[in-house]
Amino acid sequence: MRMVLVGADAFYLNTFRRLEEKLGSDIILVNGYGLTEAAIASILFTEKIKYVTSSGLVPIGRSIIGLDVYIVDPSTHMLSPIGTAGEICLCGETIGKGDVPTTTLNLNGNQPVMLTGDTARMLPDGNIDYIGRANASFFKIHGFRVNPLEIEHCVIKHLEDRIDDVRVFATEKGYEQKIICLCYKAKNKENMLDAQIRSIIKNHLPYYMNPGIVKSVGEIPMTINGKTNIKLLKEICLQEKTMNQTFKEITSAMRRLKP
Repeated sequence: MRMVLVGADAFYLNTFRRLEEKLGSDIILVNGYGLTEAAIASILFTEKIKYVTSSGLVPIGRSIIGLDVYIVDPSTHMLSPIGTAGEICLCGETIGKGDVPTTTLNLNGNQPVMLTGDTARMLPDGNIDYIGRANASFFKIHGFRVNPLEIEHCVIKHLEDRIDDVRVFATEKGYEQKIICLCYKAKNKENMLDAQIRSIIKNHLPYYMNPGIVKSVGEIPMTINGKTNIKLLKEICLQEKTMNQTFKEITSAMRRLKP
């Protein structure tokens, strides 16, 4: 084996480094990005990690031969400045024909461009820093815009030697407003890191980023497409919240019954 190509989901730096150690220096580790409609692998990162992005994710790299990639401001359809978030747009011969949603941009000679719905930013060295889905990357809590990757990166940064994976998302089923949920997989399953995680977030991030639920899981569930199964994680967290609420209600009722 000479090369390993990973993709399908956001790739954290600590996971990348662990995989690099297991594979050894003779095997090339590539982080890929792409859509089925664009020959799957459209952007590849083949370099060694030289810096840490603000998201804590491994860059997705540069476009392959025969394909152009643009980071475009969704409101103006013009190029986003370096370091500014915008939508990933693919243009080239690998774009499939048919029902693929395309548009045109003034900056590329009116060639058809596929809007991916993914948010990213161009880095100064020409690599692309993936942020997430445009319709799912950010959510609002108490009127504040929250980037879940910022919370995940903060936790991993301070607990890298004790935690394997973290996922942050918002849910509002059964509640008057959205709450932040955080699920994590500890390296040692016997270690409960709930208190440490809450303390780290409280000390390093704004108050509105504090999660309402922190839950340890044995494994981060994945879909058949290799992406994080957020729907299942939401069900796990909501069940935990319901159990806690039921316990509080029972305890309160028992206190009222005491003479």
